Amino acid sequence: MITGIDLGTTYSAIAQFDTHGRPVIMTDSQEENLVPSCVAYFDDQWWVGREAIRQWIAGPTNAAARFKRFMGTSERFNIGGDTFTPTQLSAHVLRHMHQIALNHQGEVGTTVVTIPANFSVEARQETINAAKHAGLKMDYIINEPTAAALYYAFSGDLVGDGKYAVYDFGGGTFDISLIELNSSQVDVITSNGVSRLGGMDFDKILQKIVRQKYEEATQSTLDEHELEETPFDLVSIEELKRSLSRRETVTQFAKGTVLEITRQEFEEAISGLVMQAEVCCGATLKEAKISSSELSGVILAGGSTRVPCIRKSIQDVFKDVPLIESANVDEVVALGAVLYAAIRADSNEFNAAQSATIAPLQLTEVTNMNFGTIVLDYDEIDLPFLNNSIIIRKGTPIPCSQQQTYYTRYDGQDEVDCSITECAREETEMNEFIKIISDESKLKLPKLPKGEFWPAHEEIIVTFSYDENQIMHCSFLHENSGHSQEVDLDFNQVTDDTKDYKISGSTSQEME
Repeated sequence: MITGIDLGTTYSAIAQFDTHGRPVIMTDSQEENLVPSCVAYFDDQWWVGREAIRQWIAGPTNAAARFKRFMGTSERFNIGGDTFTPTQLSAHVLRHMHQIALNHQGEVGTTVVTIPANFSVEARQETINAAKHAGLKMDYIINEPTAAALYYAFSGDLVGDGKYAVYDFGGGTFDISLIELNSSQVDVITSNGVSRLGGMDFDKILQKIVRQKYEEATQSTLDEHELEETPFDLVSIEELKRSLSRRETVTQFAKGTVLEITRQEFEEAISGLVMQAEVCCGATLKEAKISSSELSGVILAGGSTRVPCIRKSIQDVFKDVPLIESANVDEVVALGAVLYAAIRADSNEFNAAQSATIAPLQLTEVTNMNFGTIVLDYDEIDLPFLNNSIIIRKGTPIPCSQQQTYYTRYDGQDEVDCSITECAREETEMNEFIKIISDESKLKLPKLPKGEFWPAHEEIIVTFSYDENQIMHCSFLHENSGHSQEVDLDFNQVTDDTKDYKISGSTSQEME
């Protein structure tokens, strides 16, 4: 009854943990392993998958696709005159995947949904919200490259214990994780990624190439509506991209015009995007203080790893470290997700075969960002400046809870700003690389009786906790009075056009 869902940008997949203790992909009603992550509304009902993608090709006014990339943002999609959030659309996809499982099993228990390793706190929370809206029983999420690593650890196809890179290049995002395998224990060392880098970006560049060739050949100009028609639509372009992965030259017929597209010109056009992935890989190795020669292999996940120049790029970056892809690269994330669901489930409900599979598997995940709070500091000549004080450092094993003590600034101070920051690098002085994910909550300090003076430098104890789903829970405590401010993140409430989340704060006692 346990399932794992790879909620992908372009395609999604779902796996079950069968009675033989194996992770197995479940097919949809058309016996397909992958479901297009597309949502449409027509004939007075919602459609997900291939029927929706046909509607999207015909015209996007009643359909939306590739919305996962915008989780955690204020982006909205128009369908039939109404606007929908990426969370709402993702919930439709997850509900459809849930129905696939019901068709196979008749009943569904625990489900794990995957997310990119570089997802922000907002995007992670919105994925959880989407699963709840879809009616899933979901207690955990897992990073996509970590899920892939877990599946390969189970499969026995790795060359042995040691350090591995997990190279996950999907339809919408790129992730790179470094892991250490010890028997069936998977320990994540660090993860990085590029949130807007994936196969869909390759498709848009290839679409531009085809358009330019057609316009040059016909001395005409295509309008935006014609770009939604075959062979210029993105679904046709995706098929062309796959053909270029198998052949050096592909002939495309467009409105009676023969177009010839070569792999070389396509790879030259996407070279800048490929370079982004290379830079991210190099920075990740440097961050972990690991050289490519220390790696036992590079685990591949995501359909974009089939592109030949991506393969060459991987070998260039990792110095010919062996590439490992013993299963379908589009499916390994879902297969790993269901294994993680099994690890987290009640083993008393398993049969002997299922228990034997899960018993040796263990996983330790780490934080993907640095989290801190804004404080006032002073330089060497006592001039004040704002500082980002990191409380939980990137790469800390989770779940975790870290605590630091700060102090009030002056006599009579009656409140403290309870800010929460997020950054990929260990930044200190405030700059554009530091994202403030909460700045609306304040800790109110109690009023004192008349005639007394508030002592300076009262202690404020700040505790940040990071759970298995990599969601932040924060506490700001004035220990002398017992007053505290608890900050949790509620991203379901939209406050204005620029923020798609609202901070919900609660105090330990009523303040005057």
